[in-house]
Amino acid sequence: MPLPLIVGAIAVVAGATGVAKGVSGAKKIKEAKEDIERIERRHKSNQNMLKEQEEATQLSMDALGKKEVEVMASFDEFSSCMEKIIDKPDFATTKIGDKEIKPLTIERLKEVSVGAEALKALIAGSSMGTAGGLAAGGATSAAISAFGVASTGTAIGSLSGAAATNATLAAIGGGSLAAGGGGVALGSALLSGATLGVGLMVGGLFINHAGNKAQENVEEARREYNKAKALIEEAVELLKEIEGAATGYLTVLNRISDKYFSLLDWLKDLVEVKTLWSDYTVEEQNKIEHMVLLVTILYKMCSVKFLLKNGDKTKLNKKDIDDVKDIISEQQI
Repeated sequence: MPLPLIVGAIAVVAGATGVAKGVSGAKKIKEAKEDIERIERRHKSNQNMLKEQEEATQLSMDALGKKEVEVMASFDEFSSCMEKIIDKPDFATTKIGDKEIKPLTIERLKEVSVGAEALKALIAGSSMGTAGGLAAGGATSAAISAFGVASTGTAIGSLSGAAATNATLAAIGGGSLAAGGGGVALGSALLSGATLGVGLMVGGLFINHAGNKAQENVEEARREYNKAKALIEEAVELLKEIEGAATGYLTVLNRISDKYFSLLDWLKDLVEVKTLWSDYTVEEQNKIEHMVLLVTILYKMCSVKFLLKNGDKTKLNKKDIDDVKDIISEQQI
């Protein structure tokens, strides 16, 4: 075969091979792109599952936090009634197993009540997760902080509107920035989903769809997806556990607070009629003593820090939750 024909034939074969390789490469890139898009869809579905569970858990924690604040705010009425009773006894410390429950002072109950009123105003103007943040960190601690003095030197209870909200947030966050505390920014963070959440940030799968390393990109996407999936599943399980615990705790809190609020209405009527302890019947005295126990237990329930930080992770405070439930069970309340 003449040389020009041989050269031409080689060129044709080479061209055909190049086209075949190009078609094969384009096919691989197309398949890799489709694989990655499927992975991204699954990842998006997992993210939606996490978001839905976060919202469900926040709703449960918010309901608990709001109830705790409502209960604490009522302590002022109880304290006012008790102050009217003349010659009342010093109520005994209740001992349950190796635990002692001391009755609270009227002064402390009033402080918590004033602080709780400030927290009620805060919750009313805040987004989802605020009330739950209070329960997560111990509502009575937040109320006591809110009872304190704002960084301006003015009592929070005497403020109103945005000034009261900012002062309350600053108090919960550890004081104003000028005084060396966390200020409103930190207070807001403590009450946000950061308190309730699991500190999980799962980004998108930013994988290059094109190029000669298309299959390597798919494998990288799968590895990133599996890491994210494991983190999301762990977070969802924790959030489900918190949601269940909050719902159960709220059920117990509602049951005890219903008894307390019923007796509080009765006590308010009673002290309008007679205030001398010796004038009360044995049944009336027993009811008042039972109220003291209920208030002490409610205070303890509202004091529980529902969530604890363990390094960069959040965990449910099962020990303190179970301890309170044991007290309630042993008292047959």
